[in-house]
Amino acid sequence: GYGISAQALTAVIRAHDGRGPSTMLTSSILQALGLSSAEELIGWTYADPSWARIAALVPVVVSCAEAGDDVANKILLESAQELASSVKAVVGRLGLCGQDGKDAFPLVLVGGVLEANTRWNLLLEQHG
Repeated sequence: GYGISAQALTAVIRAHDGRGPSTMLTSSILQALGLSSAEELIGWTYADPSWARIAALVPVVVSCAEAGDDVANKILLESAQELASSVKAVVGRLGLCGQDGKDAFPLVLVGGVLEANTRWNLLLEQHG
């Protein structure tokens, strides 16, 4: 969750600076935090950079992605791909799929981000 939210905050600042594409994340995150500008967002982030506080922005990223924002969709897609790659690496290292790589094994998805977005389970099954 923290990684997703941190990328979203970075995307907002990049868009503000003109170094990245405009994104719905800007207005959505500012509204969620009760802020009026990207400059205030910088202060908000540095005032208390705790993991949980930043990770709490994940629902905003998901909402923007569901509304069709390309930047938010890219953040979520890359995060899901990275998670799938991590699962594949662990499965391979532990030999959970057997020697031919076709054995079934249980996979438990836990954590606030995965539990709140159950359709991501399908993403892992399709690409995993």
